Amino acid sequence: MIKAFKRFFYDTWYGAALSWIVVAGATLALPVVTGGRLVWLQNSCAVLFVIVSVLAAAAIFVNAARGKWLLAGLQLAVGSMLFVAFLFALVCVSFHCSIRDFREEDQPWRASEISAEIPFSIEFRRSHPLQGEYDRRIVFRSGKKVGLWPDCGGAREFAVYGIGTNVFFLIDRLGWQGNSSRYRVNVETETVETKTSGAWWVKVPDCATSICSMSLDEVRVETEDGEAVGTECVRIGDSLKNKKYIGRIFPSGEVRLGGEAPALRE
Repeated sequence: MIKAFKRFFYDTWYGAALSWIVVAGATLALPVVTGGRLVWLQNSCAVLFVIVSVLAAAAIFVNAARGKWLLAGLQLAVGSMLFVAFLFALVCVSFHCSIRDFREEDQPWRASEISAEIPFSIEFRRSHPLQGEYDRRIVFRSGKKVGLWPDCGGAREFAVYGIGTNVFFLIDRLGWQGNSSRYRVNVETETVETKTSGAWWVKVPDCATSICSMSLDEVRVETEDGEAVGTECVRIGDSLKNKKYIGRIFPSGEVRLGGEAPALRE
């Protein structure tokens, strides 16, 4: 039986390819079929895949050494095409598994450090497995949390400015371009305000875990229990005079004080 398999594997152009296809297919299919379970079986299959791959490559060199150039060439051509197909399938399986296993609620919140310069924290939580999308919220020293607009891509870090003693102005990259992703944080009253499309400031409800939508007369937020709550917009004065640049806060939680302030489009 061993001799028959050896002849099948080494002396035919399709033997090594078929063996490799079976093992490679099992290696790719197991994570999808088992849902990430039976890790020992997946690891065993991966080891077998490496062994068969080495033997398949060895078959090409053995036949070339025997002077069977046509057979070695066929094995090399088929093996190369199968390897490219395997890489493509591997990317597809990895993409599938990363999305299937991703749960937003299981992702950790990354918090910036509270300091004398920035006496509050911004927390970020990844909301998409592949793209740079995040849930965001302000956390005060008392532990009170107020949700912000989620970052659906492109907002990235916040630039932080001081306005007087206890008020801070936050603006992310979308806000730099003149959009409404701008906030004022008052650490004394522990309140957060955001700028609407109507060009005035409104208070974000304290119950907000994130801001869902906003019109000229209403701001809708999502609460801890998942409900969407609408609150009438109350206009607040637009005071950003004498703002001084402090630094930037990144989705990783890193804080960079000082440096060059971004050019803002008013």
